[in-house]
Amino acid sequence: MKEVIFLTGSTGFLGAYLLRQLLCGHNNEIKQIIAFSRGKTQKEAERRVHQALWGLLPVRQRRGIISLLKVVRGDITKDNLGLSKNVYNQLTKKVTIIYHGAALCVFKMPLPIIRKVNVDGTRNVLDFAVLCQKRGKLKSVHHISTVAIGGNKQGILYENDLSLGQKFNNTYEQTKFEAEKLVRRYRKKGLPVSIYRPAIITGDTATGHTSNFRVFYQPLHLFFHELFKEIPGDKNTRYSLCPVDSTAAAIIRISLHKNSLRKDTYHITNPHEVTFGLFLGTASRYFRFRKPKIVSKKSFSSKTITPLQMRLIQTYIPYFNYKLRFDSTNAQEILSKTSFKWPVIDKPFLEKQFKFCVQSGFLGKKRKK
Repeated sequence: MKEVIFLTGSTGFLGAYLLRQLLCGHNNEIKQIIAFSRGKTQKEAERRVHQALWGLLPVRQRRGIISLLKVVRGDITKDNLGLSKNVYNQLTKKVTIIYHGAALCVFKMPLPIIRKVNVDGTRNVLDFAVLCQKRGKLKSVHHISTVAIGGNKQGILYENDLSLGQKFNNTYEQTKFEAEKLVRRYRKKGLPVSIYRPAIITGDTATGHTSNFRVFYQPLHLFFHELFKEIPGDKNTRYSLCPVDSTAAAIIRISLHKNSLRKDTYHITNPHEVTFGLFLGTASRYFRFRKPKIVSKKSFSSKTITPLQMRLIQTYIPYFNYKLRFDSTNAQEILSKTSFKWPVIDKPFLEKQFKFCVQSGFLGKKRKK
């Protein structure tokens, strides 16, 4: 029996790549993909999905997959996902696989606002999944989380870890943690739900393309405008950078693999890590900005900068000093049985990401002095 897939977050950065991966890499196994999208009208919801997807596909590929794609307009924060009872009930009887990727990834969002999407929205999707399980043919649910649920924990985060007494650096981390606790409660009640925790998602491996200039990219603005002579950090801090195309491919391969446990947690992390020092040095040479000196948190004095500068950099200080590493045994056990390989993160890779920043107008290159 071919699958009927329900995907939330299909217009988001990772969501669009998940949609492309399903449509182009597994279309022989799929009867229909229902892309869930917000919009004031059905036409707007369709436009948002097509706009996110078509930019990732050549025209010749679009023709072959359009018949598999159906856009459903709704809202995960509303009861019954904002759908009429009739549509909601119809979907519960035919959906076989659910991917829940819709979330707000904003560090400074007030807790009540971001919780409404990341936690309450997740609860609504899980309730929908329960009805799909009772009434229809549901096989599995796949929840997209993040390694950031580790908060300020240091050492190694294992895939089955969750509540470790950690504190959170922002409301995004907190609400994604709360959402995972919720997922685990539904899992204990018998819902076949797996969790995927990507690390830092970057632009496309081949093109550097991104539609989300957050997390990996935002600190570049501060460096580019040379707002700081010194920054509190550790040049040896290591990051797992995961290109969005590889991240989507890893999630889909694990979720559809015949040996997937369906009720496990997987760290989607690139073993080819990059240091903060290499990242900052490569960015400085590429964009031609004066590189700030990296000093330890102990030796950095907030008195040397203005209150405004402190507000600008405060969000990123925990990530300049990040001490958490990730075990990925569950993910690697399945990925090793496929042809999947993570790309090496080196200077050419970083420069490709930076080149797209220039091409898109996110940043420019300073003139040579």
